[in-house]
Amino acid sequence: GWNRDKVYPWLGFEQSIFKDQYYGARFVRDYVSDASCADKIIQLYEQKEEGRPLFVFNVTMQNHGSYSADKPAVDVTVEPNNTNLRTSELEEYLALVRETDRAFEMLVDYFSQVDEDTIILMFGDHQPSLGEKSYNELESFYGEEEAKADSQAIRFQSSFVLWANFDLESDSSVLTSPNYLRAMLLNAAGLELSPYERFLLEVQKEYPAMNAFGYYDADWNWHDRTDENGQDELLWQYQC
Repeated sequence: GWNRDKVYPWLGFEQSIFKDQYYGARFVRDYVSDASCADKIIQLYEQKEEGRPLFVFNVTMQNHGSYSADKPAVDVTVEPNNTNLRTSELEEYLALVRETDRAFEMLVDYFSQVDEDTIILMFGDHQPSLGEKSYNELESFYGEEEAKADSQAIRFQSSFVLWANFDLESDSSVLTSPNYLRAMLLNAAGLELSPYERFLLEVQKEYPAMNAFGYYDADWNWHDRTDENGQDELLWQYQC
């Protein structure tokens, strides 16, 4: 994420818009709001040449930590039923996520009405940093199988959604990881895949999700990174 202004042109982006150029943006805490991000995406779409493809990579910061340990920095609009989870950090985060949910609803509602085929992929890179008390309480909700995975790995699990305003096969039980999202997005868009992207989809069939701590196999069994039993040729090719 660092040096985006220097890196993004090397990745092929024609235009980069940062906070200082985000005229008229509304802020939540010190960050551009997700609602303003949704407005900007819609604006870019409406300003583009009709029929010309548009790809927007939008990094939102509204929900980013840190969170106040004393008093939530925003109005508390969501309160956990479990009283042990009613910490300042978690209440602040949940209120921010609620605002994200409303912004995402607005974005989906808008693009559900446009004529051009549109895909929206939203994902998070990790869970929020909420302090040990909140995490210990949250991890107590995991089942026995999930508890076998390293607790650090559980903390890096997050949700994603791939939505389109045209028919896509629906599946709410997808287990994957961010390294596959690019290939999944291009495949859903019906675009030609590179040899590497086709390779990623093959690896995904055998190892649907992985991170710095380990990986899941096709039967959703967790393997620690140090487990040599699962280090087959396909994983070694992926590592290379």
